Amino acid sequence: MGFFIAKKSRQQRVFFFRILNVFLSPFLSNLKIMNIKQYLDSTYLKSASQAGLSEADNLIVVKNAITEAIEEGFKLIMIRPEHVSIAKEMILKANSPLLVGTVIDFPEGKSDIETKLKEANAAIENGADDF
Repeated sequence: MGFFIAKKSRQQRVFFFRILNVFLSPFLSNLKIMNIKQYLDSTYLKSASQAGLSEADNLIVVKNAITEAIEEGFKLIMIRPEHVSIAKEMILKANSPLLVGTVIDFPEGKSDIETKLKEANAAIENGADDF
């Protein structure tokens, strides 16, 4: 479902969550109302070249994804390692509990263990909460 949601515009995702809420409401009527968004991750892992954007435009997309995750109350934002420190700054400024996840040796996964450990340590130093 995450892949389906990630490919949609913000307006389409908000609509999807509203529809999901309408369909789930009858089943939750006797239960304590829960915020399903607190269990969801948001993901943006495209490089500028993969997205067909300039580095500056891709950074804007990344910042928008982070902002959306903060505003919607998602559990985690999954982004490329080079954007972790930016995300942490935005999250701290917003005083949000949002976690930051990143990928290691992405997308091929063919590096040796030492390279993977160096990437993981760098991500941790930049504030990554999850891999």
